[in-house]
Amino acid sequence: YLVFGLLAVGYAVWKDFLISETIRNKFGEISTTLKWIGIAAGSMLALGGLAFLLYQPYANWYVQGYTNIQLWKGTHTPFWSYLTHWGVFLFVIVSWML
Repeated sequence: YLVFGLLAVGYAVWKDFLISETIRNKFGEISTTLKWIGIAAGSMLALGGLAFLLYQPYANWYVQGYTNIQLWKGTHTPFWSYLTHWGVFLFVIVSWML
């Protein structure tokens, strides 16, 4: 998504350049064109830099909750575990049966 965001920012700045260029009727000036290319590139670099900078706290602190699979070590599943998982459905079924 970052690539699409960078392209969108670059296109928006470039489109703004084309509109302002049409209004001012200054076609053919290379310095103005280079200035707007620089502004578009700077905007894209700013977006990319901010995205990486603001993502760093998440990237540094992210840890997966489950990293491996283990066999069940208990003798049986406790009753409350079934109620936690199936409680709403059991309530509806038992209520319907009564």
